[in-house]
Amino acid sequence: MTSSRRLTTALAATALLGASLLTTTGTASASAPTQAGNPSVQCTKYVAVEDLNIRAQPSSGSTFRGTLKRGESICGTPSKSGSSYTACGKTSAKWMYFSHKTKGRGHVVATCLKG
Repeated sequence: MTSSRRLTTALAATALLGASLLTTTGTASASAPTQAGNPSVQCTKYVAVEDLNIRAQPSSGSTFRGTLKRGESICGTPSKSGSSYTACGKTSAKWMYFSHKTKGRGHVVATCLKG
């Protein structure tokens, strides 16, 4: 094989590889965030607008697990409705379930999250 033919073959292989990488990095599954510890569950990024109590269950009477500080972000999915609460000027029963590398797993009130 001549050097010109080898160069053409190498360039064609490089172009195919580059095209392959471009098409796979733009897919939703490659760019969508997932919950820590459960990469099969896709979630949405939210930021706490004030300090929030992390609860074991979607209830203000549930076990306290820590605090999500104002400005901290989580990757969350809506929980089933829990107990009613008033927070951030709104009354609701919507909670957000999340899993975080350092905060662990828990529920926070959804009205105080910005997504």
